[in-house]
Amino acid sequence: MKEMEVDKKVNLPKDKEQWVNFGGESDIKVLYESPYPDDIKSVPLFFICAYCLKPFSEQSSFFVHQDCCPRIAPPGREIYRESDSSLSFFEVDGAVEREKNPSRNNNLSCLLTIPNEQRNGYGHLLIDMSYQLSSIERKVGSPEHPLSDLGLFAYRKYWKSCILCYLRSRKDSTNISIKSMSLHTRIHPTDIVNELMRNNLLVMKDGNYFIKTWNSMDT
Repeated sequence: MKEMEVDKKVNLPKDKEQWVNFGGESDIKVLYESPYPDDIKSVPLFFICAYCLKPFSEQSSFFVHQDCCPRIAPPGREIYRESDSSLSFFEVDGAVEREKNPSRNNNLSCLLTIPNEQRNGYGHLLIDMSYQLSSIERKVGSPEHPLSDLGLFAYRKYWKSCILCYLRSRKDSTNISIKSMSLHTRIHPTDIVNELMRNNLLVMKDGNYFIKTWNSMDT
């Protein structure tokens, strides 16, 4: 999984501070320059439509646009919605760039949470959705590598949670394999092995590797 970025990140000059209002909600501090027109780059605060992503240098123009924007939902097919309508997932088919290595079974290429919504669990939710889709397709998957630092942190947390839940659900079993764990969680065997080793859950005994069971973790 890669971080979304332009060709090259360029920091804003230290003497220039700019903010962006996304969808009429929270203001977000701009950290990097973007290829916007000069009238957008020259104002201290600009606005972006949450549906069509069109930028505006004036709040009044942004409000007028909100009332007549032709897009009332993300451009795609809604595939999931919470019962209280507080959360929806949309499937969007991109036409700009296709997967270059479809045989790798990547179930997620890029994950992005806008700054004002970070640390609210959306990253974990998006990762979980990618594995739920892998489960529907009856495949095991893995994120596109190399992972960014933040991506690796998020995935390790998710993998550990899934592995521990699996081991707990089979705490009385003496026959646990990497293959069965992978088929149940849809996590790629390589990712499972790396996470087991990182958490000291894979031990060697008499020349063979064994997975620690739930009941043996405290011993």
